[in-house]
Amino acid sequence: MALCVVSISIVALLNCHTVSLRNYVYSQIISRATLLAEEKMNELETESSFEFDEEETEEYENGLQYVADDGDFYDEEETELIQPEWRKDYWWRSIIEETEYTGVRKITLEVFFCEKKDESSFAWPTNVDPWDEERIAPMVRLVTYVATTNRREDSRSGATQSRRERQRTS
Repeated sequence: MALCVVSISIVALLNCHTVSLRNYVYSQIISRATLLAEEKMNELETESSFEFDEEETEEYENGLQYVADDGDFYDEEETELIQPEWRKDYWWRSIIEETEYTGVRKITLEVFFCEKKDESSFAWPTNVDPWDEERIAPMVRLVTYVATTNRREDSRSGATQSRRERQRTS
């Protein structure tokens, strides 16, 4: 009887260990995805031009424009920087869109994860579109709003001036 109780408790402990390892791996994936998302979001925020190129833009039904872009975090070309292999498992998609407020753009960045089993295959079936959100959901989604111009309203005249115009006049 004592041996039966001990064996049941050992099985329960092993199950708890397996669950904790699975949670550790998942938290590592989420942490890496969050760091990569913050890195890419900083790149997007610091881009100097948020003006839409007519060839790249698409339009919503309400007439507002947006630009969608995607890419990998791992650069296949040889670079001087050493890139960790785990970056191959992550990729990103961004959407920069107009808002109803003049001079404000909304940036949505999504980071996806799918561990490669080897160089030629991924963990999902080959006939699945990697952007099919019903099958593959983003691990991390960041949203921010960015002013496209640095404008302020002159309190005396009610006119708006850009920072460059203010610098020229001073």
